[in-house]
Amino acid sequence: ENSAVNWVSIKPQSYFSLNPGETKELEITVTPPAVRKDALAVHTCLMYITQTNPVDAINEKGALVKVSVRTGIKIYHRYSSQREPNMDFTDYKYEKDSKSLVLEIINQGNVWTDGTIHTEMINQQNGAKYNLEDEIIYTLPSDKRIVTIPLPKGLEKGKYIVTSTFTYGDDNVIKMAELTFINE
Repeated sequence: ENSAVNWVSIKPQSYFSLNPGETKELEITVTPPAVRKDALAVHTCLMYITQTNPVDAINEKGALVKVSVRTGIKIYHRYSSQREPNMDFTDYKYEKDSKSLVLEIINQGNVWTDGTIHTEMINQQNGAKYNLEDEIIYTLPSDKRIVTIPLPKGLEKGKYIVTSTFTYGDDNVIKMAELTFINE
């Protein structure tokens, strides 16, 4: 329902050839309908650029394979309105098998939003504190991101409390998620 695919045009044309070392600029135009047909703040689509003449290569087993490159470019359109960044945690869990934390975040705002997740963990039995590697994420409106945070190798058994803070936007808004888990 939020597709903008019918609004996109490419100039000068959709198909073209490049010589070795040559570059080409494309003009991508998004033209929404003159009369707004829905109340959605954001419309998106995905444009692919595909190499149509595959190149010969050899895989790890020595077999001849054909390789072509395909790149996806996310396009989004937002009607003129006040910028409303709004990110929120929707789930936080400990995955015992992979020894990692899994954090789910959704962009409920109407603009592209990026930020940093900082995670701190404390062993509740001995007070040992761990600062895990920061994660930088980028999201478009309505995107749901799943961030996997690996736990330190050789983490001792025990009961842990972990806090992740997500800082984003021009005003450095902070959201926080907390989780308690047992590492066995």
